[in-house]
Amino acid sequence: MQRNVLGEINNTKMSHYQWFVILICLFLNVIDGFDVMVMVFTVPSVSAE
Repeated sequence: MQRNVLGEINNTKMSHYQWFVILICLFLNVIDGFDVMVMVFTVPSVSAE
């Protein structure tokens, strides 16, 4: 007996848990980008000290 996993993925809706995981990943990426952006703005003043 074989399962068509790709067909099952394409034919089912995403669960609330899957959307929750995607939102967590998106939030973590935003925080990571914010961290890099803050460093760009603070490095000149820190290096001047």
